[in-house]
Amino acid sequence: MLEGTIVVVPTKPTGWSLILRGALAVIFALVILIWSDITVAAVVFIFGLFTLLDGALSLGLWFASSKGTKNPWLLALGIVSVLAGLFAMIWPNKTAIIVVLIIGWWALILGVLQLVSALAARKMFPFWWVGLISGGITLALGLWLVIAPGTGILAMLVVIATFLILAGVAMLFEGFKTLRTASA
Repeated sequence: MLEGTIVVVPTKPTGWSLILRGALAVIFALVILIWSDITVAAVVFIFGLFTLLDGALSLGLWFASSKGTKNPWLLALGIVSVLAGLFAMIWPNKTAIIVVLIIGWWALILGVLQLVSALAARKMFPFWWVGLISGGITLALGLWLVIAPGTGILAMLVVIATFLILAGVAMLFEGFKTLRTASA
């Protein structure tokens, strides 16, 4: 979604696309943070809208590129983003639950592996207990997300919003830098 801003030739359309995408990311994050009684379905729907617009901007940039500068990764990014956005907007509850469960199962498995690894390393590494603590925390997170995915995603909204603000600011910076380079 956001990390696919591959710029080969700095052009004004590329700069403006990055600026629009960065502004959308920051706005989406602020909506999540300000709208205190937001539901998971509403967040996923808004995320779907954001992803759809982000994908449309990527596709627009790809179609506007000249034949020699068309980046196939930008085309793939646009298609995947549009499809993900449509899926999230059509089935917001299913999308949210699927994502949280994937993260939850990943954290469960990772936590168990960290615990086993820490216990196996206790004779070789003096700070093996750090892995034990990390594994326990990761395992607890995984259990929480698998057992109560609805409340799990609400707690993760702040993390998601923080990521979007940082990614949005980076795209804004990159967009303005690209505009300056294209004008020079």
